[in-house]
Amino acid sequence: MNDSKKKWMEDVFQSMKGSQRAKPQQELFAKINNQFKLEKTEVVPLHQWRYTAAVAIFLLLMNSTALIYYNLNRQVDYDYATFEDTYKESLISSYQIY
Repeated sequence: MNDSKKKWMEDVFQSMKGSQRAKPQQELFAKINNQFKLEKTEVVPLHQWRYTAAVAIFLLLMNSTALIYYNLNRQVDYDYATFEDTYKESLISSYQIY
């Protein structure tokens, strides 16, 4: 840091030398505690968690089933493509007789 910045920081710290620490109001802590006591936490019922878990399991099963069927169909397409490539080539590739 340059000297002017250090001097400025030192001046700021020196200006705070005679000041007192800030004190909160006496009843502030009681007000904060009362606010916490007045706030009610919302409890999620157990049956709602069960529905959520059931839906999540259902979605996982549906996705896994879809992936399995997709992979099976894709495998059949590859087999068909291989079969097609074998017979797609012409019997005569060169028309020169000799």
